[in-house]
Amino acid sequence: MSRDTTFAISEAQSKLDEIRNSNYDLITTDYISGGTPGNTFETTQPTGIGSIYINDSNPDLFEITIVICWRTKSGRIVGADLNLNGELDAGEPDDGDGILDSLATLITNIARRE
Repeated sequence: MSRDTTFAISEAQSKLDEIRNSNYDLITTDYISGGTPGNTFETTQPTGIGSIYINDSNPDLFEITIVICWRTKSGRIVGADLNLNGELDAGEPDDGDGILDSLATLITNIARRE
């Protein structure tokens, strides 16, 4: 479990680095509003899915949350995304914030560069 969690955090960190290197003005378009690459991505190690959430209520400081959910070799799902589709669906556990939860969750802020 700890090996998979380490790999999942590494995948989340790579995605955060990708977002940080993006044009700030296009982050919400590219990663939320149906753009490319979109707000979900497949993970390979462990096999699962990552979900990207962006709080853009402050246009000069985005809060980025990356959540990785995956299936273990024994078939157990780690995280709240029980069907591994990258979305919080009816019947999946929610703590009231409307986003998926997992052991592998990274949250950071990205500020507009001047």
